[in-house]
Amino acid sequence: MGELATQKRRSFEPTNPAGEKEYSNQKLTNEERHLNKPEKFDAELVPLSEANHFMGDWLRLAERAVDPTPYYNPAYLLASAKHLCPETSCQLVLVWQGDGPKKLVGLFPISVKGIRYGYLHPVCELWRDCVTGNTVPLISGETIETVETVWSCFLEFLARHPNLPDVLHCRELGADTQSGLALQNLVSGKGIIRNVENSHERAVAKPVSSYADYTKKWSKKRSRNLRAAHRKLAEKGTVTFENISQSDPGFSDALDELLKLEASGWKGQMGTAFNSQKGSRDFALNAFNPKILPSAALLSVIRLDGRIIAGLFNLVSQGHVFGVRSGIDESLAQCSPGILAYTWLLEKLLETGDYQLLDSCTDGNHLLNKYWLERKTIEAVYVTASQRSGAKRIDRIINTRRAAKTLRDSCNGLIGRIRQKR
Repeated sequence: MGELATQKRRSFEPTNPAGEKEYSNQKLTNEERHLNKPEKFDAELVPLSEANHFMGDWLRLAERAVDPTPYYNPAYLLASAKHLCPETSCQLVLVWQGDGPKKLVGLFPISVKGIRYGYLHPVCELWRDCVTGNTVPLISGETIETVETVWSCFLEFLARHPNLPDVLHCRELGADTQSGLALQNLVSGKGIIRNVENSHERAVAKPVSSYADYTKKWSKKRSRNLRAAHRKLAEKGTVTFENISQSDPGFSDALDELLKLEASGWKGQMGTAFNSQKGSRDFALNAFNPKILPSAALLSVIRLDGRIIAGLFNLVSQGHVFGVRSGIDESLAQCSPGILAYTWLLEKLLETGDYQLLDSCTDGNHLLNKYWLERKTIEAVYVTASQRSGAKRIDRIINTRRAAKTLRDSCNGLIGRIRQKR
């Protein structure tokens, strides 16, 4: 679907269950009446290409959003739309608050998807690419009620817009995030349908204890194997661990070295490494090391005699570290450099307090589950923006996507078996 022209803002004001604005019965002065009046919330649709017109508001919203997420920050989203998904039109639904000077309180990046992507009916999908670790929108608000109001304004906008589907798909929404909880509260109160397609428990790490106490929760065998891996690596030379942000000297060189390291392994052979294709390489350079916009990148690397042998591509938002990719020197696989990088990053979290949370952004069966012991529930959620789209429509969408996935997996398996016989 091509980019839609910017639509006129639609207003939304909170009301009580009877549909009437809430005012006190006592006599109020004009000034008091103004202070007690519910603030207006406006929504508008703009193409991503017009982001420069509100870039300052966008950056400020990203800094104060109730749920940290680097994926909808300007540098990442612009790079993603241009280099990873150039064939998909990314549009932004902006929610503004206030009658006078307006404040940006909500940003929902969406794309319209149809049968090509396995949807029986068109849906609005919160933006997601092959790297995105969550699809939590940028929302600011001092109370959960404000967050709910922003969601209400957004969903009402979808329901009324003539060119947008009234079904929303959030592919990776944290169930325990403020946005996730607000959406649950809103749906239960408004009678809008919310259907969970699937969910999984993701490995995260929180600063709940010292590193020494944290490792006591691991099995003795796991701790012993980790010490042995560290010892094997130390026998080969001087081993150092380093976290490198964009402001640090040598960041660009480290990023280039880590990109080459990732491409030297199995991801390069499969064609999925960042360096494998021009689009994905350009994405990595612009998302992790943008020239103008602030970067959220953090590279966690292990060096052996000064050479990077393992590294983690991370993104940071409000003290939360989100894992993106990893790369290792596969000739040193017996030393488990990848796991060492993850556990050393964990030690950094627990001993220095530099970060508030490590989010692996992995599925439910990752090896990291054995080392990062806290969990975060991630859901794929469908929400109807209006009562026109009932439960049956969502059920048909879910069943069609499952059937398409089963067919795709069967075809991939057949192709794999044919290749093995050659």
